[in-house]
Amino acid sequence: MSVVITDPSLPDNPMIYVSDEFETQTGYSVEEATGQNCRFLQGPDTDPHAVEAIRQALRAETRFTIDILNYRKDGSAFVNRLRIRPIYDADGRLMFFAGAQNPV
Repeated sequence: MSVVITDPSLPDNPMIYVSDEFETQTGYSVEEATGQNCRFLQGPDTDPHAVEAIRQALRAETRFTIDILNYRKDGSAFVNRLRIRPIYDADGRLMFFAGAQNPV
């Protein structure tokens, strides 16, 4: 399982933490992935309905799980089970999103 943390207070909600397992799963190094939005894993056959479901869940700040077709650095496709949850500070303000990813 790979883990990423994104910062929704920054433009485009970039990944600010990427686990080493992310590189194993996707072929992208921690350095290549950090600072990017997770959308860079999408490709020509990624379901636009899944992408929209992710956008809506992020806007609603809800926990969710979805299977989405992503692409590795080498261009090969894989089904990614993505689990995302919002992380709030003590005052209830959204600080981060944590994502766990497992190839299905």
